[in-house]
Amino acid sequence: MPVRAPTLGRPGLLLAAVVGAAVVALAIRLELQLTALGDARSELGDAQQAAQDLRAAANPGVGPPLLDARLGKPADELAQQLAALGVKADQVQTMGAGAAGTGLAVTRFSAQGHGDAVAIDRLSLWVKANATSAILERLEAQPAGDGRVDVKLVLDAVVRQGPP
Repeated sequence: MPVRAPTLGRPGLLLAAVVGAAVVALAIRLELQLTALGDARSELGDAQQAAQDLRAAANPGVGPPLLDARLGKPADELAQQLAALGVKADQVQTMGAGAAGTGLAVTRFSAQGHGDAVAIDRLSLWVKANATSAILERLEAQPAGDGRVDVKLVLDAVVRQGPP
């Protein structure tokens, strides 16, 4: 007797059609999710690039803090910096301040003191080396005798703000 292959009856065909439709629907859904994932990754990459571009644009404008108000009075700290450069500051005053970002301020200082020609040169080189953190608004130097120079300056500097 010959062996017949089993055939699907009507209920078997319906089940096969439902399974086939479910497989096709799942494939379509998977494709849509993969497309959405690709779009999200692309948007994330664009956002990361935009953030990097913003950081690069902001960094040249305001440099790292030159003085730190958390460690003490910025005027005293500036007097120490000037002394290290060879300018003995008799008086350093804060003239004003403005916000420069989160936790930063640009503060204007006025200072009077004395030094010598080499100290004036060191001061100008120091300001140039810290060009994104300090701006020398005015520098006056008058000979005072014995190689000394009376110095008056106005300097804007980036200062880190916060409690000590």
